Amino acid sequence: EVRETMEHYFPRSEVKERRGDDETKQYVAVADTTLAKRHLGFSALVPLSTGLIQTIAWHYDRGHPYFEPPSNKYKNAFIASHGSISCNPYDKDCLRGAAVFPCASECAKQSLCIPTPYDEVIPLTAQITKSCDTVFYTLELDPKADVIPLTKFSVMPMKTAFLPKQCQIAFVSSDSPLATTTTTHWTIVPVPSAPHFPQNYLHLPKFTPGFFFPHSTEAVYASPSTLFTNLPSLLEDFRSPHPHISNSLITLMTSFQKRTYTKTLTPETRLQERAYDTMFISFLGELPSSRRVNTDWLFHRLQNSDGRMLRCDVYNEILSWNVPDMTRALPFVVGLHSLWTRVIYSERRLESEEEEEEEG
Repeated sequence: EVRETMEHYFPRSEVKERRGDDETKQYVAVADTTLAKRHLGFSALVPLSTGLIQTIAWHYDRGHPYFEPPSNKYKNAFIASHGSISCNPYDKDCLRGAAVFPCASECAKQSLCIPTPYDEVIPLTAQITKSCDTVFYTLELDPKADVIPLTKFSVMPMKTAFLPKQCQIAFVSSDSPLATTTTTHWTIVPVPSAPHFPQNYLHLPKFTPGFFFPHSTEAVYASPSTLFTNLPSLLEDFRSPHPHISNSLITLMTSFQKRTYTKTLTPETRLQERAYDTMFISFLGELPSSRRVNTDWLFHRLQNSDGRMLRCDVYNEILSWNVPDMTRALPFVVGLHSLWTRVIYSERRLESEEEEEEEG
């Protein structure tokens, strides 16, 4: 029954034959609960066929954690319907650890997401920036804020702004005086007040700006107090291929915090750091640099699947640990991506060597 169920949803693929003995040993494993029933009184509460489908759906959710899953490969629509998308987005027991994002995030499955005030903002920002190749944006969501420090900024020692006004977006609280303010450089976008949402939801455009600027190639976030004096130069570096890797693109750019930087860590952030350090020690046998990134400014490459996946991996970590920012999540995810890349290249090299030996 197990074999029939698995082959029904995941048909066998052709297996590459390897050189070896003519006689191939076959091993058969059989799951038997007789001893558990006899000695422990075990009795299954879920039929085997139902449990198999739920198990496959659990793995399927982890294989497709972001966006809407494909619906035609194998029998994915049926499998997916028994996974996280069948749950209430607030039911953690049903979700079994599956990621749930705000609906306004480019990472969200629209069939399983949490509405936020940004849902009604997306059509506005998409329309405003439809002719902008590069978008420069900030968030000032304090309901008492009456000025954006950068309204007096100059991205270069010039009197004119670097980008057209419609390409410089300031998300502000609809309750603040800024919501009705006209500025020289910024296009003001009021966001309905939502004090019950945590910071990692309120700062959603900072982490995943893809839906807000769907026509743009690049999005540059800066905190209200950040002053750029070399933005054109930074953009040129961001657009240039990696000097040591051909046909490469930088998908996200920021900087490390200064070593003198001090900030009070929340209990969640401390737990996150300890977990990351433990994982890297177990993976690498050593503890890499514990420096945190500076998230006062971020360069995002849009219209790029690798960039989107990186942003979603980082945002997933932020929400999973319930931390306010990506200061540790970003280095951790980049470290994992680097580790996976080395593993993949190592496997491909071994396969290539085996093929060469067979041909020889």
